[in-house]
Amino acid sequence: MSNPLYRFFVIAGLWYLTVTMVLIAWASQASANQDSITTFDGKWKGLLVCTGKGGEFSSARGLQIKDGILRYERGTENEDRFEVWHGVVDYDQEVFILGRYFWKGEKEIWLRGRIEKTGLRAEGHRGPKSCNLHMKRLTSSS
Repeated sequence: MSNPLYRFFVIAGLWYLTVTMVLIAWASQASANQDSITTFDGKWKGLLVCTGKGGEFSSARGLQIKDGILRYERGTENEDRFEVWHGVVDYDQEVFILGRYFWKGEKEIWLRGRIEKTGLRAEGHRGPKSCNLHMKRLTSSS
């Protein structure tokens, strides 16, 4: 059929069908991704081990993950010996943590890692020291 109006409606119908299918696939993927992020909600506990100038130290840490947002706090912010972490868990189970602490001046913290079957593992720096973080989930927030 070479009728231009017929061709227009066929092309418009195919375009509409394609766009609708893409939007449905995108919406279902976004919903699945949100579910995968909340899979890690809960309280986590573990150990931060750091090495570098001045030797090695290890310290227990407990943090909370809610809707893919990670938070750890010790002490009162902007006072001596406080520490605060903010982080995210992305759709690929990667963890990104930024923070700061105060001990003989303010210093930065950055850690990057993944959540796997064995728990959360991340590495990076706390001030001048290289650090590894290993955590297990204690509870899920249901």
